[in-house]
Parts: sequence; C-alpha cells; structure tokens
Amino acid sequence: MSGSILKEVTFTPHSFDNKFIFADKKRYRKLFAILENLITSGIIVATTSSWRKDVENLIYAYDDDDKYDLEFLLKELDKNNRIVSYPDETKYLNEIEYIKHIEDLNLKRAFDFISASINNSVVKTIENIDSSLYTNEGAVIDKQTVEFMEKMLAPVLAYAEIVKVIDPYFNFMPLSGDNTRYTKSMEIICKNLANHHGIKESAEIEIHTSVKAISKRESLGKPILKWEYTESWKNIIKDYEVRYGHKIIVYIWEEVKQEDEWHDRYIDTTQCCIFMGKGLDRNDWTDSTWSLVKPDKAANIINKFEINNNRRTYLLAAIVDSKNGTQKQKENLCKLKSVEIYKTDEEKNIEKLQHIQRAQDEEELRLKKIASAKNFRRR
Repeated sequence: MSGSILKEVTFTPHSFDNKFIFADKKRYRKLFAILENLITSGIIVATTSSWRKDVENLIYAYDDDDKYDLEFLLKELDKNNRIVSYPDETKYLNEIEYIKHIEDLNLKRAFDFISASINNSVVKTIENIDSSLYTNEGAVIDKQTVEFMEKMLAPVLAYAEIVKVIDPYFNFMPLSGDNTRYTKSMEIICKNLANHHGIKESAEIEIHTSVKAISKRESLGKPILKWEYTESWKNIIKDYEVRYGHKIIVYIWEEVKQEDEWHDRYIDTTQCCIFMGKGLDRNDWTDSTWSLVKPDKAANIINKFEINNNRRTYLLAAIVDSKNGTQKQKENLCKLKSVEIYKTDEEKNIEKLQHIQRAQDEEELRLKKIASAKNFRRR
C-alpha cells in the first residue's frame, strides 16, 4: 500500500473477463464504482504494453449497455492521463504468470491494491477490495518530513513526463532557516520522477517561484531583490541534471495584481495536481495539508504561469537554467512593483550617467526643433 494521497493500483486483464465479472452481478457494480472513483482519486498502472488492448478485447464480450458504460469510464481515465503504462512487452501465458510479474513490481513500490480473478495474500478479487483503497478521502495533514514527502510524491511522480512546482517561496539556498530544506525536497522529486517501478526515464521539471523568494527587507520600504541569490542556482541545477537526467528550469515571477497575492503552493504533473500547504519546504515540526485539486481548477492555476498567456496574472522577471544561468527579462524589470532591484555603486553610477546623457540628448533635440522652426519662419 503506497499511503499516498494519489492511489496507485493495477488489475490483471483477467479480472475484466466476462465470465468472471458476471458470475456475480455485484462484481460489475463494484468494478464500475472503482473505475469511476479512480478518475479523480488515482492511477491505474497497465503492467504490460498490451494491457489496454487485452482489456478492450475482454470487455467486447459484455452486453452492449455494460460494454458502453465501462468503455466510457476507460476513456475518461485515458483523457485524464489516469492509465499509465509500465514498459513490458512480455506476453504472459496465464494469470498466474501475470500475477508473478505484478508481485515483482509490488516489491519495488507497493500498489494500493492489485485486482485479479483469484485471491491470495497479495491480490484480491474485485468484491474484496476495500473502498478506502480507491476513494479520495480528502486532505492529508501531517508533519512535512522527508519520509512523508517521499510517501506522498512517489506515486504522483512515477509516471509523470513533466512536473511543475508552483511555490512562491522556493529557493535552492533560502535566505533564512535551514538552507537544505528545499534541496532535500528536490532530491525526492528527481529520484522519483519518471521512475516506472524501477525503470528510470528522463523528464522535465519546471519550478515557478516569486521575486519575494530572492528579496530581503533591509530597511523601511520595499524589499530589495538581489540577483546574487540566484548566482549558485546554475551549478545546483546542473548537478541535478547530471545525476538524474532530468531537464530543470526555474521561472521567477511577480504578481501583477496585488489582490491575487501569491501564497498557495502546488505540484502539477501529467496525471494530477496537488495542493501542498507548505510547498516543498521540508519541516519536521509543523503540519502541512495536502489535497488533490480538481482538473478544471488545476488547469486555471497552471495557465497563469504559461509564458504566452495574454491574460497576465504574473509578470516574468527572470529564467534560470543550467546553460545560461540567470536570464533577466529586462523589458519586465522596470514594471516590478513589489520589490526594488538591488544596484551596486557601479550600476548606480552607470544609471546616473545614462540619465544625464538622456537629458542632454533630449535638450539637444529640443534646441534643434527650435532652430528648425526659426528657419521655417524666415522663409
């Protein structure tokens, strides 16, 4: 049992067999209820490449109404990316061999349940599966330890192709407190992302943080944004990419509308979106609330951080990656309202000289216009 907020389950294709399912009418109703719940509460791991086709062939033998209803649920699961595939091309001769294969995967990371047409100590027939193993029972509240985050995130990340972290306080090197509290969370993400029960693949990680994560209040007035806080990020990102094979990019934003003050934190993957009370801030002492976000709400949240989103809620201040380091979005920096940009004495002097030069240029242009007007009147 995973223990995560997202249920991770699997079925042998044989558990969809017409003769087995309709030997007891309650089985079909239970199967329908499980699949319906998993659309919002979990993922089904198709443990071979042919699993989907094998299941479809078995459902084809159902009566029309039952076949239509089950096919509809499977399509809804597909639409929400809730059926994921373990890359195994093996053709198993019977269900016993198939179960042995699933039990091997279960040892690598436990499923919440394994459904088959037989019962043993590991697999259960549909009518013997407890509802707590496939329903969303609401928010999970616990201390945000490394162990808790690992338990929550392992199934969430395992079959994801891209993960987006939305956390306005994220900083690889926090300005105060334990400076490892975010890097340890990143280790959990990198280790578990695209780890298909032991078969590791590369994926993408987007981190969306705020200018306030790299700003510090030094006196009265606005906090000071200091780019020096991001100087180490390039090498930190590169280290994660080399060790784990994922591509990582950080986006630094500012809220355009102050009434939309950015506080809530989320992790969004190919399969689901989760609200995280404390974001990726590991904390052994205080509680954090985690809950699944409905797909329509999740889409609205993620769309706010799309670069090409014309209905701008957040203003992009900088991008950081392992190739180019900190890339300031200069056309946006002058629009920042919540922070002041830190400037060295040299930068202040350059800015002062540029201001003087602009004033001189404007005065020269003004004089030229006056001279031109006088010449025009003489004619």
